[in-house]
Amino acid sequence: MRGVYAITPAAWAQRDLLEACGAALGAGICALQYRDKPAPDSATAHALRELCARHQVPLIINDDVSLAAALGCGVHVGQDDAAVPQARAALPPEAIVGASAYGDPSLAQAAQDDGASYVAFGSVFASATKPGARRCPLAVITTARDTLAVPIVAIGGIHAGNAAQVFAAGADCVAVVDGIFGQDDPAAAVRSLRAAYDAAAA
Repeated sequence: MRGVYAITPAAWAQRDLLEACGAALGAGICALQYRDKPAPDSATAHALRELCARHQVPLIINDDVSLAAALGCGVHVGQDDAAVPQARAALPPEAIVGASAYGDPSLAQAAQDDGASYVAFGSVFASATKPGARRCPLAVITTARDTLAVPIVAIGGIHAGNAAQVFAAGADCVAVVDGIFGQDDPAAAVRSLRAAYDAAAA
């Protein structure tokens, strides 16, 4: 979980979504999360699983542990979803289990202790995807960097123009929806985000 982590937008036609995800995968994302509230579509999830397998990139399902288990892929859980230990028990040992920490380092520490593969802090900027999301100052990520061993993912309002700030604050990875899928050229957006990561990692 280092670099660029793409999260799917909601309510797209399957054909359009697969085309855009294929472009993002080809441009070098490190993971793809399928998120479609209120519930993911099983057929779309299976199609994304096949697409990710071709690119050798992990697919992560938002919230739905049973679907992730059926697909043999990872899952991301929030505070109101299944707990990390339940998700870990339901999935293969190597599966990615991510957890939302919002702006709370204690939640991140608890998720790490419970076996999370990574923790996500956000919203670090105002988010078009979740306008009412609680905000997480970048300083929280910087502080958490000193205590956490698992990768830190930052989420919320991130795009090519501000990603460098997020990596400089200590994030290992940026999770992006609109900054990729809301752009005319998703592949170019991914490459720009990857450039920010590469510059920070140099």
